[in-house]
Amino acid sequence: MFLGRELSDREVWAFRAPGLQAQTLKPEIGRRSAAWSVYADGNRPANGLHGLGGKLSTESTTNTFKTWIHGTGRRKESVARVFLRAGSGKFTINKRTVDVYFPNFAWKHDAIEPLKFTSLTDQVDVVITAHGGGVGGQAGAVRMGLARAISRFNPELRPALRTNGFLTRDSRMKERKKYGQKGARKRFQFTKR
Repeated sequence: MFLGRELSDREVWAFRAPGLQAQTLKPEIGRRSAAWSVYADGNRPANGLHGLGGKLSTESTTNTFKTWIHGTGRRKESVARVFLRAGSGKFTINKRTVDVYFPNFAWKHDAIEPLKFTSLTDQVDVVITAHGGGVGGQAGAVRMGLARAISRFNPELRPALRTNGFLTRDSRMKERKKYGQKGARKRFQFTKR
């Protein structure tokens, strides 16, 4: 048992991290054959190791932003995975610059609008992988993913992004074709005689 629950097989494997004392893991016979009990006696090991075998952290839980912050955006059939961290203002989409990837001004404007709105254009590095749909749909997906990543990067900006519609998913999708018709709404030509 760990924190009052039984461990899954994946978690049991994770607890076999190097440096973890063997006496902290105790086999427990029950529903699962490979269930382990962590700190069954309720005491932590003397060397400060815990859980997955790492040292106890004395740092605060706030992000240092050395790692990438992730946000996913969707629009029509497009999906954009946005990775953001503090930096100098580099912006790449599928290993290309935003000017090359979005040659149309409207697409480029849509894609970088959340950065301009929050005035973070020169303060963060952005790497995006976009796939599916067309270029216009990908621009909308990048816009939403970037807004989600910014809201995780700085939670104080979330209310402003929400009220200006950056975090709202555009639910308009292609309507399905109906049987007995030529398309979603279009009918076959009607012949009276």
